[in-house]
Amino acid sequence: MTTGAMISTLSTERGLTLWPSVTTCALLFTLALAPWWMGCADAIGEFYLTAAVGMAILSSGATLATEPSAIWRGDKTAIWLICGFLVMGAIAVLHLFLVTSSLQAVVAPGVTNWIQKLPTASPLEALPKTVDWQASSRIGLNAGGSMQFAVRLMLAACVTMIVCTHHNTARLLRMLAILSAVVGTAVAVFGLAQHIGSHDGLLYWRIPVEGGLGFGPFINRNHYPFFLNLSLGLTVGLLLDRLERSRMSWHAAASDPVLAWLVAAIGLMSASLIVCVSRGGLLSGFLSIAIVCMLRFRVHAASRGILAAVLIALVVVTLLIWVGFDLQASRLNMLAQADRYQSDGRWYLWQAAFRSVPEFLWFGSGGETYRHWETIYPVGDVQWNGSDAISLRADNEFLDVLNEYGLFGLAGILLVSGAVTFQIWRSSREDGLAAGASMGLLAVLLHSTVDFGLRVPSTGLLAVVVAALLCSRRTPKASRRSLQRSGVTRQQPSSASSSESSQRPIFRRSANLIIAIAMIVLSITAIRVRRRYFDAEQARLSARQQLSDFAYPDAIVSMQRAVAATPEDVFMRTELIRIAEYVSDRARNDEERRSAIAMILQHSEILRRLCPITWRPYAWIAQYDDSLDPASRLAWARAAKRLHPTQPDLSFLVGRLEAEQNGLRSALPHWRDSLASSLKHTDQILTLVGDNLPARDFVDDLMPNDPVVTLTVAERVEGDTRRQLLERTQALLVEPKRTNRRFEPGELYELRSRTLSGLGRDDEAIAMIRRAINEDPTKADWRLLMAQWCVEQDRLDEAVREIRIVLRMQPDNRSAKTLQLEVAALKADVSRSSARDGRESAD
Repeated sequence: MTTGAMISTLSTERGLTLWPSVTTCALLFTLALAPWWMGCADAIGEFYLTAAVGMAILSSGATLATEPSAIWRGDKTAIWLICGFLVMGAIAVLHLFLVTSSLQAVVAPGVTNWIQKLPTASPLEALPKTVDWQASSRIGLNAGGSMQFAVRLMLAACVTMIVCTHHNTARLLRMLAILSAVVGTAVAVFGLAQHIGSHDGLLYWRIPVEGGLGFGPFINRNHYPFFLNLSLGLTVGLLLDRLERSRMSWHAAASDPVLAWLVAAIGLMSASLIVCVSRGGLLSGFLSIAIVCMLRFRVHAASRGILAAVLIALVVVTLLIWVGFDLQASRLNMLAQADRYQSDGRWYLWQAAFRSVPEFLWFGSGGETYRHWETIYPVGDVQWNGSDAISLRADNEFLDVLNEYGLFGLAGILLVSGAVTFQIWRSSREDGLAAGASMGLLAVLLHSTVDFGLRVPSTGLLAVVVAALLCSRRTPKASRRSLQRSGVTRQQPSSASSSESSQRPIFRRSANLIIAIAMIVLSITAIRVRRRYFDAEQARLSARQQLSDFAYPDAIVSMQRAVAATPEDVFMRTELIRIAEYVSDRARNDEERRSAIAMILQHSEILRRLCPITWRPYAWIAQYDDSLDPASRLAWARAAKRLHPTQPDLSFLVGRLEAEQNGLRSALPHWRDSLASSLKHTDQILTLVGDNLPARDFVDDLMPNDPVVTLTVAERVEGDTRRQLLERTQALLVEPKRTNRRFEPGELYELRSRTLSGLGRDDEAIAMIRRAINEDPTKADWRLLMAQWCVEQDRLDEAVREIRIVLRMQPDNRSAKTLQLEVAALKADVSRSSARDGRESAD
């Protein structure tokens, strides 16, 4: 049977036609294309997605306004769902309104507190009108981020409304399941092909992904399972529906071509889910399938289910062998190592999410502000926090909403998740399609506790549609009870519901018109907003290209267009300042440089007013404003460091300014922070300190409790300071709990061996490096270091053994080859010396 025949067979079961309404066509077409452009996660893709969804909402709104009545097919959970979206959207909208200072002090005291803690600059009248988005008179710290969140949630509420008033939700769910089976299989095949033929750092074999974490068409391997688990669940629903509807015996089911296609599709999706190595996605997907299958387990259908599971497992194993996937060599081996999760970075992100909540308890600190709190309140390993790779989210949807939208926002997302959870529990025991949709939604709900894939527009849209379809499938209580007693799966009616005649319109004509107008206005507003961001992103990409072509003035003009299109957007303004900074460093004359610096200062002040807790504008003002006196420059730099205390460049800058203003001693704490975060400025700090500190003060006041830092510095200094640094390193390594440093396997022993060698305890150093090699035998550098020490101790046989192992691992290692020649010469000298001594003894 061909693919087209299979789709036709699945579509025409129960009398369904292939001619959906305009709204249905727009919605299904959008869902089919949504994942392919990076999940529509960038401004360009999200604009096209919003435009398509807007067309569906406009069509539905026009129908609702012209029809004499509307049939509401949703139950109470659908109302909860819409209310949850509206509550979160309303909180985000509240962040856009100006409030009095007295009201702000009551509902959002953190806004006033943070603005008062930080320095001020030019008066508001001297700045452009774009400062109308400033945070000082609002209950949030980033009105632009809240506005985007509100637009997305209002669209989600509208999509739920049009699904719950659809004339035949059973038909729409079946069509969506078929579409998801096709699209999910295509995405899985694409992901596997790209994984084999390229690597995870590229999308479409040519687009680099920052961090190298992409998979398939998604820019993050942890976001890929959100979409795929929904598609996988709906495909499993088709399989369950066909098995239960046909009542085939297991041997008849094995010869059914439609079942064969479904088994192959499920196997492909499951294999790609494993290959993407998202631990949360894999666990949530298979756990949700297991839970729903347990809820609907029936003995008489067990043989067919077991046969399908065995066939799917065979497909998955075959694909994994063909791909060459090694489970032990992947991140998935951590699933069996519970202790490894104690050092997982998510714990730090979750702790940081709670830090700002008391100051913004009711309504949160505003959209897109978590990324700033994560730097303001660093938790755990300072090296991890000091990285420039800022975490955009808390890797937990609930904590993220609590952080940015407060307790009221948390109530909204709990209302949504509660409605979805209740509907999953109820629908899991209904027909196969409902059970499959429940699997997908349960997987997304579970995965949302450890990641934020629902923020990817394509996944969020699909999840909202599936949830709304489940909430609009009415099942009379008597029918459900008889279904459970008899073990027979309820059959959905072929057209509108069988109880349609008993349903009455819940809206009056005037209410229909009001709702329709609201939907139309919201869809047009959303399209207009996303169009602005589309234009800004196009201008930003153009500026990047012009920058690479050395057309600096044109790049500045393009970025100014981007900022003009989205004056409330912090990211675009930051990009403009970065480009101006790049141009100022490469200016051909003083006039160009002055113009670029003036632009940096002006937009830094605007950026500071748009979002007062972003650290970059304070650093730019401290660096480029020549009108500042030394004390003011130091104040701005301190403000920047307060907002990002683990940023090594900031700590070094503040230390240098402190040394100029208040002397060397006042700079030491800041330079210690810089060294704790990164070794980038080690040489500069050592040059500035020079010989002005006694050895004890150097170790106690400048060095952090980090053995890597103390050992690195010890290898660059001499005399008593070196000895005390090595002793401090040894003490820290003996008691590793005194440091926040996270050690990889063998790294602790390797550091101890270098320390012992520096202290002249060579035999102990060799014994310790051997322990390090035993923990991680793949480290060729460690083996080479041991060989060098063995040569120094005249243990040539041990050195030869380690050199041979290194050359087997790395045949082209020049250092190993050089050392091999040196050892060979030494052994030859030993042989000649032994022969000479033998002749002298004979004489």
